[in-house]
Amino acid sequence: MLSASGVYLLNVRSARISPWAPLLVLFTDHGPRYTLLAAALYAPSVITIKKAILASNTAAGTFGTYFAASLIVTPIALRTSARHLRAVPPHWKEFAALGLFAALTTLSQGTAYTLTLSSYVEAVKQIEILYAIAIGVLVFGEARRVKESAPAAFVMLLGMVLLAVAT
Repeated sequence: MLSASGVYLLNVRSARISPWAPLLVLFTDHGPRYTLLAAALYAPSVITIKKAILASNTAAGTFGTYFAASLIVTPIALRTSARHLRAVPPHWKEFAALGLFAALTTLSQGTAYTLTLSSYVEAVKQIEILYAIAIGVLVFGEARRVKESAPAAFVMLLGMVLLAVAT
């Protein structure tokens, strides 16, 4: 809950809007609705990948998950995004890097799932907030925006700390 509260706080503060505006956007904008759907689907995906990893091992569970996702996404991408696929070759390094980081993330996350509770793994992963802030400052020059997002990041990290202390 603290993580979600932090994200909410971040959006309200950075946009300088009414506290009700992010809720109203759920009824007027497709983006936040799909984000909410993605969040709802994420929880079962955590449980099912953990089950796949425990039924085999981290590498096989990860491969099986990505293979199944590829079987589902490939026809959708070919049908809806064929003209955009031409953008891949000129940017192959970015796509390869994304694939590498996605694989390494899933493998390390999968190993963590075999060693502790899924809820703990997901809570600790919130440390990515600090990494994202650091990358934003160092790579994208967003130092000014850190002041705006720091309170929200603190609330999200507080949730992680509380969960870590509770286990």
